[in-house]
Amino acid sequence: MKQCCAYHPTRPALWQCPECSTLFCPDCMARQSLGPGRTLNLCPRCSVPATRLGLANMIEPFWNRIPQFFTYPFTPRSAALIVLLAVMVAALYSEDSRGMSGFLATIASLVMLKYSFAALRRTAHGDLNPPEMSQETISEDFHIVFMVSVIYGMVFGIGFVLMGIFGIGLGLVGLSLLMFLVPAMVIVLATSTSVGKALNPYYFGRLAARMGKGYLIMYLFCQILQAAPLLVIWVLSPHLPPRLTVFLYTLALNYYTLVTFHLMGYAILQYHEEIGYEVEHEDRFLTHGQNGLKAAPATREQALVNRLNIHITDGRIDEAIALVKKETGGEIDDLEVSGKYYHLLKAGQKTPELLEHAQRHLELLLRAGKKDGLETTYRECVELDRQFTPSGPLTMRLAENLSSSGDPREAVNLLNRFIKKNPDAPQTPHAYLKAADIFLGRLMDPHKAVQILRHLKRSYPDHEIMADVEQNLHKISLSHGIQ
Repeated sequence: MKQCCAYHPTRPALWQCPECSTLFCPDCMARQSLGPGRTLNLCPRCSVPATRLGLANMIEPFWNRIPQFFTYPFTPRSAALIVLLAVMVAALYSEDSRGMSGFLATIASLVMLKYSFAALRRTAHGDLNPPEMSQETISEDFHIVFMVSVIYGMVFGIGFVLMGIFGIGLGLVGLSLLMFLVPAMVIVLATSTSVGKALNPYYFGRLAARMGKGYLIMYLFCQILQAAPLLVIWVLSPHLPPRLTVFLYTLALNYYTLVTFHLMGYAILQYHEEIGYEVEHEDRFLTHGQNGLKAAPATREQALVNRLNIHITDGRIDEAIALVKKETGGEIDDLEVSGKYYHLLKAGQKTPELLEHAQRHLELLLRAGKKDGLETTYRECVELDRQFTPSGPLTMRLAENLSSSGDPREAVNLLNRFIKKNPDAPQTPHAYLKAADIFLGRLMDPHKAVQILRHLKRSYPDHEIMADVEQNLHKISLSHGIQ
């Protein structure tokens, strides 16, 4: 039975703490670097080295991923190769397939087989993305496709020998039994690169036995996939020109070959412990993302948020606050981390620290365009300290938000506090102008607006906003008759 993370119940666990026995997914773990390429995974609760569970606990059974197998070839690189090789074979087709055209068509088939085998190996290592289209992918260990051909050739050869000795009926039974074991032979070849082992009944028979019912399910699925191209020929050949029929058959053959080998690679991954195949992996890649096991690794900030959530769930507020300070050194640039820290300080009643951090949190909210969060955080801070005043750019933005959301009086109060605390700041003249605008447009007090504008004119006669001041005074004079 698959074990799941204690803090992310929908995700399988990969680690367990030997002290508290808590199960964790990779994103929950605390990590300590031991040098280049070496990391110690620690329980985020007890800070002791955690015990790794089997990777199989992370892997979804292949029979639950059947739709993903069929969509696997639909990436630009895989689809391009499938179509290109099908076009090549169709272009080379003739009634007489001997000579150079037949040779080139065979080479095209071998290239597709080599790419599919590369997909099998890549999948077996936990990477569920198709291989890159490169010379290395196609040419490296190209002899492997000949080994696969040897396996199929020997199986069919033995089958024909059995037919000759025992007759068609018993011979077909023997051939069917051999075909049942072909996927096991291919898997042994992929995991050992030895054609001798792949043809040795001890190895492929033991592998099939260890996979148990999973092998039977895989075999039946592979048979269906291999029969699909023949079905295409049977249905379409009477109605289409021969060359188009060859194109569609080759297209289907390439597609289903890649799907079949991807399936066998995934079976290796799923049963790697049973068959003794070592999967090299880094647990930071083992997340169930859209593309399977090898999704994008969690960021440092996301890993910190996950650890904070553990502390919050356990009610350890002080430990969570200390963790933020340790991991960020007071330099917080991530909005989610900042929000967690803000609410932790609030829950822990750390008012001085909260007010100090609020400035940074407001800056991050402003940068992210979180208007509601900006105003809510400001009001919470003002409730704790009536003299709370953010920096100039924040004050101007908050005043605009407060005024437009129906609280112009608080906007004026904020601007007034800023002006008193920062008489020489670059934003101070703009704060006066904004206050006058709010008194005129929101509070319907043109006399107060004129008073502010005249004071601004006397105090900053050479400022760049004087043209706006004069224009506003002129408009008020015309509309309200105030000189």
